[in-house]
Amino acid sequence: MGIALIGYIISTATLNTPARYIACFLFASGAYAVNSMILGWVSATLGSTPEKKSVSLSIVNVVANASYIYTAYLYPSSDGPRYLIGMASNAAFAVMCIIGTWALRFWLVDTNKKLDREDNSDTTRYAY
Repeated sequence: MGIALIGYIISTATLNTPARYIACFLFASGAYAVNSMILGWVSATLGSTPEKKSVSLSIVNVVANASYIYTAYLYPSSDGPRYLIGMASNAAFAVMCIIGTWALRFWLVDTNKKLDREDNSDTTRYAY
């Protein structure tokens, strides 16, 4: 997602065609590469039972596909060619994804330590 963030920043900062062309590759590859990792992490973290795994994957897919609802409103034709609102929003979403990932990681590490202190040897540990 950091690579995608660099692409969004380049697209927001310049109208240079070659730079924006390269930025398109950066944010497309950076954002799409994260999707499969997020699904794998959710599956490993919340997959202690088949029910939890199916519900958690469904919720992640619904949240991910909700972007199709608001994305059209972030890129009005009056905002072109820079599309500052859309690119800045994408950069903000990338930052929120990075922060949320680190927060979840620290929370899972802390939860695993609590499980170890309570000596729950039969409880599945969370992947992080």
